[in-house]
Amino acid sequence: YSKYPLDSGKKEIRLLRLLPGDKDDPLECILECHPLDGQCPVYNPISYVWGTTSQKLPLRCNRDTQLDISPNLHDALKEYREQLRLVIKHNHGRAIDLVWADAICINQADLTERKQQVMLMREIYSRGNLTWIWLGKGDEQTEGSITLLKKIPYVMIRRARMGDTRSYFEFSQAERKELGLPDSIFSTTFQNLASLLGAEWFSRVWVVQELVLSRHAMINCGSHQILWQDFATAVDH
Repeated sequence: YSKYPLDSGKKEIRLLRLLPGDKDDPLECILECHPLDGQCPVYNPISYVWGTTSQKLPLRCNRDTQLDISPNLHDALKEYREQLRLVIKHNHGRAIDLVWADAICINQADLTERKQQVMLMREIYSRGNLTWIWLGKGDEQTEGSITLLKKIPYVMIRRARMGDTRSYFEFSQAERKELGLPDSIFSTTFQNLASLLGAEWFSRVWVVQELVLSRHAMINCGSHQILWQDFATAVDH
């Protein structure tokens, strides 16, 4: 971190530029300093749980330095890089290779810097393009849960346009089946959904603040993702 000092007078932050790589390639990045008040490039803040700190995995930084990071953050960065690769490959959407992750972009051993950066947290999230939420690697049940969460908002909006303002749980079993939704809250799909909602991220103290400050947010679980707005609509119904 001594090679990349922050100028507190300019409200600088560090950003992590992920270098391209295939799914199983080692993680590599470039650490950069940028002033929040100036021409700060477009970046995505990553919201995640630190997880276990007893085990560390390597992140090669600026070609000549190795940072040791938690397995959960390592998984998040690898998935982010993979999504970035697919965006570039298929020319689908905007490829943003700059991210902000507190465990890397803040020198955790420097108490003064930590205090200064925490005071900038509001701006870091509000100026970010999209808050990239990481729930974890997920499992075979994740796909069904995310698919259900994506489907419910569109079903409810379509029904509302037809004048039907009932909530999902007011539909009969036959209606749920007709709409292609689980016909019982005791179905395996709903049990898997309950497991997804039990992810440790939802118990984080800073979750509400990060979401309120963010322009947009995307939930990621493994390779599956859903916009926060759609997620909130689905859960609300």
